[in-house]
Amino acid sequence: MKALRREGIVLAILASAFLAGCASTGGTQDDSNNPDRLTREQIMEVGATNLYDVVHRLRPRWLQVSSVRSFSMENEIVVLQNDMLLGNTESLRQMSPELAFEMRYLTGARAATALPGLMSGRHIEGAIIV
Repeated sequence: MKALRREGIVLAILASAFLAGCASTGGTQDDSNNPDRLTREQIMEVGATNLYDVVHRLRPRWLQVSSVRSFSMENEIVVLQNDMLLGNTESLRQMSPELAFEMRYLTGARAATALPGLMSGRHIEGAIIV
C-alpha cells in the first residue's frame, strides 16, 4: 500500500513539473531561432522576390551540397511543397515568398526517413519543405 502511495506522489510531482513547464512556454516551443526552420515572419522580412533569395540570405547552408557519396550520381538537395517533389533548389527561384507559410530543412538522413519514396535512385543531401 505504501508503494502505491509513493508511486502516486511521484506521478503527481512529475505531472506538476510537466504542466509548469508547459505554462512557462505557453504550451508551445519558440523555435524561431531553429536553423532548420524559417517562419512566415522571417520569410517576409527579407523583402526578396523569390524563395531562393530568401534561403540564400537567411539559411545559405540549405543550398550547399557538402559531401560526395557517389561517383555515378550527383548529390541533390530537393524541394517539396504539399508532398510533391518540385525539383532541385533552382525551383525556389520560381516561387514567391507570399506562397510560403514556413520552410523547413531536412538533412539527408531525416529526409530518407520522412520521405522514403524520394530516396530510390537518388543521393539526397537534404530536402527543403515549403
